[in-house]
Amino acid sequence: MRFPNAKMVQDWGHFRALGMKTSEAEIAINPWSPSIGAKWELQHAWFKVSGIPPDQRSLRTITKVGGLVGKTLEIDEKTRYGDDYVRMRIACRDVTQVPAVAESSLGLFIYDFFFERDMVAPAQLPVHPVEASKMDNCETWRLRGNQAYTKERLTEAEECYIHGIDSFSSNEDSRKALMLCYSNRAATWMSLGKMREALSDCRKATDIDSSFLKAQVRAANCLLALGDVEEAQKAFELCLKSNHLSSLDRKIVEEASDGLQKTQKVSGFILQSKEYLIKKAFDKIPSALQMISDALSISIYSDNLMAMKAEALLLLQRYEEVIQFCEETLYLAERNSVCLCLDENTESNNLDNNTCFVKLWRRYLIAKSYFFLGKLEEAHQFLKKYDQVKVMECRCGKQSQKSISSFSMTISELLRLKAAGNEAFQSGKYLEAVEYYTTALMSNGESLRFLAVCFCNRAAAYQVMGQILDAIADCSLAIALDADYAKVGVLSSCCTCSK
Repeated sequence: MRFPNAKMVQDWGHFRALGMKTSEAEIAINPWSPSIGAKWELQHAWFKVSGIPPDQRSLRTITKVGGLVGKTLEIDEKTRYGDDYVRMRIACRDVTQVPAVAESSLGLFIYDFFFERDMVAPAQLPVHPVEASKMDNCETWRLRGNQAYTKERLTEAEECYIHGIDSFSSNEDSRKALMLCYSNRAATWMSLGKMREALSDCRKATDIDSSFLKAQVRAANCLLALGDVEEAQKAFELCLKSNHLSSLDRKIVEEASDGLQKTQKVSGFILQSKEYLIKKAFDKIPSALQMISDALSISIYSDNLMAMKAEALLLLQRYEEVIQFCEETLYLAERNSVCLCLDENTESNNLDNNTCFVKLWRRYLIAKSYFFLGKLEEAHQFLKKYDQVKVMECRCGKQSQKSISSFSMTISELLRLKAAGNEAFQSGKYLEAVEYYTTALMSNGESLRFLAVCFCNRAAAYQVMGQILDAIADCSLAIALDADYAKVGVLSSCCTCSK
């Protein structure tokens, strides 16, 4: 038999049940719904969840905490790194019955998590699947979303577009509304800094209508913001060469042209600054840093540019700035970056796995900065904090973790030698202390401040042993390495007096 199309089913669904002449049976025609067979629909509401440690607020951990009382649907990124609570949308049977406290473990520690229903946005009332056809259609939700977006109520706009996409029915008018919902939700997500999600929505919109230029330009802008300049340039050029341009698309042409110019500008900055960094041309590093910063003002979510900026700051010995920059940019990169080693066969696609590299290079440079500052204990504690974190089985994750592990072993050995030297000195074994400090000095040539400490400690041992000239020589080296180290100045004066 020949099946009716979607419009015919929708039209026939307006008729009451049709009786049959030959029997008492009746025929009812209703569009198919994915909710057929479901017993009920979960309620969902926003909750303020407190008790999550600030340093453990990965998307996986937050999702796990929300899962204690229901199903985590969405996380409000603006509150993710706040001090008091994380706001998340949770689905469950009855939002009024969510417990105030739930207990669970994070790592080896047990925490209490506190759930407070956010009454700003009223929770959705349960809707029985049979009544689903009575809900507003895709176009209605889209228009509501547009109103909310105009008033800069982005979360509300996002909700409306989601409802619009979920209420899609298979007919030509609804397909256009669906396309616009995807495109408009992409604009909303771009405003919220969710570039990966926005890019995905743009592509869904163009899958429905490949001539929809606005979505194409938005996709290109997403690529540019993410720092994928090659793909961004192709996308902008494709828009400008489109056969669907008309006199009404002047704004789109201007936006695409401007985007193409910015893409070429960023590409030039990256090539030039990368050359300076690779060659370690120290007289050019300040210029490289300026170019990278200018590129980041355009491609603000590019993790590649963030890594280049951190490397430039490290080469300029601005270690405190490296630490601060790495910490402040993590949430941006974590939200928008994906692991380049992933393929379609990768089992895990959650964001914690996909962003393994953006976390690892930051940990490495933060530890390096502590190391160069002479704060080896801080570097050791920082790396120890993450040494139990499981790294995804991917190339970039393994390579980065290998570098971190090797560096961590170096720091541990230097600290061991220094501690052994100190212990020998305290025990009166001054010659043994000198040997430990000497070994530490020979094992490290990068952390100048740590070298200064070791020279100073060895000078103290030499002084007690009566080798004043050796002590003075070590003090002089320590002062040359770190003129601000107060202890070496006092020791140097004592050595001079003894002489």
